[in-house]
Amino acid sequence: MTSNSYCSQCGSPLQPGARFCSSCGCGTAEAVTPEPIASTSLELEDELTKEAEKPKTKGISWLRLVMGGVALVLLMCIGLVIHQLYIDLSNEGGDDGDDSDYEYAEENGIRNEPSKPSNEGGDDGDDSDYEYAEENGIRNEPSKPSNAQDAEYFYNRAQNHQVTGNYDQAIKDYTSAINLDPSNVIYYYSRGCLYKGKGMIAYLNKHDSYDELIKIGIKDFNKCLQIDSDGLNGVVFCELGNAYACLSNTQAALDFYKTALKHDENNPYILSSLGRFLLATGSTVGGAGALGLCRRALMIDPESEDALYLRDMLRQKGLWR
Repeated sequence: MTSNSYCSQCGSPLQPGARFCSSCGCGTAEAVTPEPIASTSLELEDELTKEAEKPKTKGISWLRLVMGGVALVLLMCIGLVIHQLYIDLSNEGGDDGDDSDYEYAEENGIRNEPSKPSNEGGDDGDDSDYEYAEENGIRNEPSKPSNAQDAEYFYNRAQNHQVTGNYDQAIKDYTSAINLDPSNVIYYYSRGCLYKGKGMIAYLNKHDSYDELIKIGIKDFNKCLQIDSDGLNGVVFCELGNAYACLSNTQAALDFYKTALKHDENNPYILSSLGRFLLATGSTVGGAGALGLCRRALMIDPESEDALYLRDMLRQKGLWR
């Protein structure tokens, strides 16, 4: 059976063996013969079967979407229940009072503010220094605390004030801590050191009030010794030596330094403090002068700031070797 050829240009049938199309004159070299279209009933049936077996993805997609939404709602409900339980547990056994106005730390930019007082019980101590809020214009200051834990709050706040150079408020908070826990030697020691430090600053600035400040510090150090006869292992005696040295009472200062050494002869702070005193007075203790004490302190603690400061003083005087 001879297949018919058609012109590739106009599609007209070509005569067998013709070299040109009789309709458009196009050469028969590009003539094409269409392939017969074959379609059997068997192939049609296979195609219909495959179409029927295709998964109905649209229905499954909607089902997944609905299930996902339900799961999300369940998770949100569970989260709300857990959050409410956490709030209930946090509030259980807490303070029933209104603490909404207790924002001292945030209002004053103080970090690591200690826990606020519990406001339980009465205060049997001297309340004369507890006027921080009124004197500084801060409203809604909480009620006066009353126990040792609350005294620690004022002690920590005093240290924050001291670090930032707010010495007057630091002294007020140290005093509040002492009123709440008058048996704590650290509170007296810290306030005494601050008074002594303020006195030394006043002395360097040639203010006449320096000696009164140092004497107040001495009272706090003596109170420390009444509570702790060991003087925190000699450090309180050393501070008394520093205080009397500032008052130019060299004999009393030397006696307290010697007592401090008896309690702890390997304390770099005590060694360095005595070394500065000996350097200023040009004296020695037990044959040891400022140079020997400085070397000994640095051997114990090469990074001791007090020993390094004494070494700088010796270098300035050309005595370090």
